[in-house]
Amino acid sequence: MLILISPAKTLDYQSPLTTTRYTLPELLDNSQQLIHEARKTDASAD
Repeated sequence: MLILISPAKTLDYQSPLTTTRYTLPELLDNSQQLIHEARKTDASAD
């Protein structure tokens, strides 16, 4: 699996957001457990 993360070219923290509607991840509380397990894996293993 390959993942590409591309940074934004410019970041504008002064202007108001273009939308007021947004959501939060439902499983945000479980993310620490996932991060912990992911760090234990060997990235070079196929």
